[in-house]
Amino acid sequence: MRKDELAILAAKYGTKILAALILVASLVAGYYYWKHEVATEARDKVVDECNESRTKFRIEAEHFKLARQEEVDKANKQQSERVQNAIKTYVAHYESQRNTPVATSLRIKADCPISAGSNTVPGADKSRPQAEGGIGGTGTTELSSGALQQFNKVINDIERMELKCEQLMNSMP
Repeated sequence: MRKDELAILAAKYGTKILAALILVASLVAGYYYWKHEVATEARDKVVDECNESRTKFRIEAEHFKLARQEEVDKANKQQSERVQNAIKTYVAHYESQRNTPVATSLRIKADCPISAGSNTVPGADKSRPQAEGGIGGTGTTELSSGALQQFNKVINDIERMELKCEQLMNSMP
């Protein structure tokens, strides 16, 4: 009787049970379809945003690269100009040094004290007026060879310092 009761129940409620099963299956299928669509749309949206971000990053990176390249080119141009100016300065200096003869004798003016009994200023010719006693005068004299060598050494030292200053100025940005 169990089978008969089951058959009667199945005949009486079978269409309702079948409709309920179809409804549940369609709801589950709809849910999974909706979930798949939402997930696909979200994934597609994230992929699009990522691609846009990559494109924007590439554009910004290219702009940055171009800006930095302009700065590097400008710095290279300035450095090249400084080097060219330094070379011109050094060439001009060595040309002037090569064309300037070394002094072999040098006469200088000097203040010389005159004693009361002296008639003339030392080194002055006889046609000059006599100086009054105790008053200083001006005369000329020639430097000794040792003093002349020291004088030329000082001039060379000054020129070396001048070159070093010029080199330092050319090395500054």
